Amino acid sequence: MLSKNITYCTKRWRDLRRLILLSSFLNKKVLIEGHLLKNDRGRYELCGREFTSGSLIDVWREDPVIKDGGYYISSRIEHRGGDYYCVDMPYIKLDGLKARYMAAS
Repeated sequence: MLSKNITYCTKRWRDLRRLILLSSFLNKKVLIEGHLLKNDRGRYELCGREFTSGSLIDVWREDPVIKDGGYYISSRIEHRGGDYYCVDMPYIKLDGLKARYMAAS
């Protein structure tokens, strides 16, 4: 019985965390939207805003099944092996990738 109660509480806690994250996301506004470009310093930028390790950004994930052809996922930029990458899509090249930068309103 105790095991079932712990499992139930754990699931409810995860649900609550998801709701908090969603609420946080919905209270943000898009400041910049466009395509990432690698600048002369070797960093990626979006309309002049430079991103480095730890920068939070939403990147576009292609999905032909979805009406709009894809969707944004929240992620972060990190550096490895001489270049930057997106943590949630490490296999995708950043140069030319559709992205947006959001800030709390």
